[in-house]
Amino acid sequence: MDSGNIPSSEQDTNSTPSPVESSGSSQRTDPKKPLLKFVKKITQNKKKNNGGCEEWVCMLCNHVFKGSYTRVWHHLLCIAGDGVKGCTCNVEKRMELTKLHMAATGVCETDLNNDRPFKIPRVLSSSNDVQDSMNQSQLNQVESQAGSTPKRNKSASAVVVEQIRKIYNVVHRDEADDAIADFFMANGISFNATRSPYYKEMVKKILAVGQGYTPPGYNKMRTSLLDKGVTRMQGRMADLKQSWTSSGCSIVMDGWTDIQHRPLLNIIVTSLAGPYFLRAIDCSGKLKDATFMFEVLKDAIDEIGPSNVVHIITDAAPVCKAAGLMVQSR
Repeated sequence: MDSGNIPSSEQDTNSTPSPVESSGSSQRTDPKKPLLKFVKKITQNKKKNNGGCEEWVCMLCNHVFKGSYTRVWHHLLCIAGDGVKGCTCNVEKRMELTKLHMAATGVCETDLNNDRPFKIPRVLSSSNDVQDSMNQSQLNQVESQAGSTPKRNKSASAVVVEQIRKIYNVVHRDEADDAIADFFMANGISFNATRSPYYKEMVKKILAVGQGYTPPGYNKMRTSLLDKGVTRMQGRMADLKQSWTSSGCSIVMDGWTDIQHRPLLNIIVTSLAGPYFLRAIDCSGKLKDATFMFEVLKDAIDEIGPSNVVHIITDAAPVCKAAGLMVQSR
């Protein structure tokens, strides 16, 4: 038969299909399925009556899987529990896909409290900046709306909300880390400060306050907070001194040289309640003989109270041994 007499539809049926072809212009432009533009439908060896399941290849990670559009967005948004592997795209791309899906499903179309359009956050920039991101109250509104949807769509809406929470948590955590690092570097603070227990305690207290906390400014730090800190430290010092009368204490003396090459002598008092820094003596231009060491120890003993001192700890230098003998003979 002359091919010119064959209807066009029959020609398309008899034509050899390509191994991979796009999912069709009608599906690509379907506003309810915006994520189809990120996958391609594999039509080779396509079976009839397949129950709506298709074979897809992801254009972002080249993963091949079978299923309906539900599995498509589950793959792209990395939703677990549907038997499909999550896409390996980065967080920024996944956020873009999540927003497209949320806009199509109408999860965030209206703000139930104010009855006004709900603004979906814009795409993350390459620097991981979140612009117009959803706050906690908006996420709670989305979650409540998901709970009010019919049973058929409830699980889908819930997983979308849970997924977007995870994405925002990752991004916000990275932003918090960057902000802390910038503060340390811009102000010349040693990274060893992160090992301080006060650093971790500060972060815990800020998290306990929650959103809306405003840190103290310059004037508050140098006035009321400084006074409170001094009062608080004096109270702790008084508790340490009180323990010396009940359980005794030890005097620890040791010398060292600072970065300016000054010879210093530290006097520390230790007890069951904890260490207490008594003083540091600059020994520049002084002869550190046994008499000098004895005078330093005698002043410390008189300040602490002779009856409270259990023993004295120094290094094994000859002048320290001689000073110790002078203290015993006193």
